[in-house]
Amino acid sequence: MDAVGPPEGIPEDQTQSEGYHPPLPGFVLREEIDRPRGPLRHERSLPLPMRVKTGSFHEENLVVETAQDILEIPWENVRLVALGAILEHRETDTDAYNIEKMMGGVSRMLRGGVDKSKVISKHESFFLDLYVQGLSEPLRFDAALVNYRSFLGRVSYASFQNFFRLVHGIATRATTARYTPGAGHFLARRRDHLHFFHALHEFEIDSLACLADLESQQTWSDLDLTRTAWAEEWGED
Repeated sequence: MDAVGPPEGIPEDQTQSEGYHPPLPGFVLREEIDRPRGPLRHERSLPLPMRVKTGSFHEENLVVETAQDILEIPWENVRLVALGAILEHRETDTDAYNIEKMMGGVSRMLRGGVDKSKVISKHESFFLDLYVQGLSEPLRFDAALVNYRSFLGRVSYASFQNFFRLVHGIATRATTARYTPGAGHFLARRRDHLHFFHALHEFEIDSLACLADLESQQTWSDLDLTRTAWAEEWGED
């Protein structure tokens, strides 16, 4: 087979003896090819939380299991308890919304052609972030994803009731921690005083500001822990 020479227009003196090597595509950086292989690290201005999947309460410590590890956190190491209430406004195409309704057994007659307007719905979600001495990232409890039975034993049918009991259980044990205003209002069941953030990153920014001003946050003695459930009528199975 004949040797493949340089493409037309490439001088012979710019080729190597073992054959011509075409240039790298313009969008590939030399340093990207030479960079040592290893885990990718994304630069982020806010610490990436460690999501808690399951765990348990103990007299001396809090045991949590994340995707990476199982941690034993002494209660006195919890520095800040931050609660975030998020209220998002979501838009849905009207025709898609109608299809969802029809699949649920509700049909609607469209008049005057297809309506291209949006259906706006509200979605609430709750998070609890614990900032712990010795950890660079907070521990995050997502109210919709926690294994409540592992922490509480007996649980309510209502997930939100379980989240309140989880927060209350942490607050009764983390007596040296500081608490954000959201955590204080939530434990006192003052929903009308809760500040609802529009996005999760707003809550994260607010929590870091509270951490930077830790001494001005509520102490354990400032909390109203007389309420043990969000609603009086909740029951256990």
